[in-house]
Formats: sequence, C-alpha cells, structure tokens
Amino acid sequence: MRVIDDGMSTRLYHRICDDKGLCYDVSAGYEGYEDDGVVDFAAGVQHGRVARVTSEIVSIMSELAEAGPTEDEIQKAKKRHAWDVRSLFDSPEELAGFFGLGELWKHPESPEQRLGAIANVTRDAVRDVARLLASPSRLNVVAVGMLDREEQKRLSEVVKGW
Repeated sequence: MRVIDDGMSTRLYHRICDDKGLCYDVSAGYEGYEDDGVVDFAAGVQHGRVARVTSEIVSIMSELAEAGPTEDEIQKAKKRHAWDVRSLFDSPEELAGFFGLGELWKHPESPEQRLGAIANVTRDAVRDVARLLASPSRLNVVAVGMLDREEQKRLSEVVKGW
C-alpha cells in the first residue's frame, strides 16, 4: 500500500492528481480481517470523470502486477515505514495499539521484528501481491452520487474491459 499511496509523491496521487489533473484527492487503504481483507480506492471526482479515474486506478494496479514497483519505490516505502515504526516510541497510545493488535490477531511481534520483516520485502514480493489483487474477479466498484447515463456506460465499460 505504501508504494501505491503514501503521500503525494507515490503512484496514485502523483498520476491521477498531478500528472492527469483528474481530481484533487485520491487515496487507497487496506482493511485486514481474520479471513479476508479489502483494498479500497477512493477519490473525490467530478461526475464526468469517474470512468477516467477508475480506468487510471485499474491501470496502476495492472502495471504494478505486470512490472512490479521500481527499486526507488521500494526503498522509499521501506524508509517511510521504518520512520513510522520508530515513531511508535514517541506515543504510548500508538505503541499500546501496536502491541494490542498483535495480540488480538495472534501475531505478536516487536517493532524490531516488524522492521526486519519489512527490510526483507522484495520488488518481486510486491509484484506477486499486486498480481493477486489485480484480478477482475476481485473488482467491485461503487459510485456515490448521480452519474448521467453516458458516464455510467463509460464506467461499466472500464469495469467490464478489465
């Protein structure tokens, strides 16, 4: 997720907002559950640009699944993650949450163990996860708001064409 969306310089925001100028805000997140998880993309988009933004998101995931991230993207994601892990020690609440979630998920680890695990993540591993996720059978699209018939048709074509 850090390769896709971890600020304005990562793939998602840079491409959709900066390069293409399609919207002002776009984000991605992951919600893990005991038996499943959800990768969620969201964007505040003009109604007439919904299909284009959706197409760009699908393209980003497809490209990541095909080629994987660049080495620079991997290194930046690792550095940002390491900074977040080290910052746990500045907040008793965050540190308690870290250990508490580990216990709840029955996967306890120390911050040092987490840093070690992330340090071992490879480009190929990220590409393999993207391949797992970038599957048309896993795609669900929800548009909140009123799309005119033409934009609904274009959005449907993007989804069916993936």
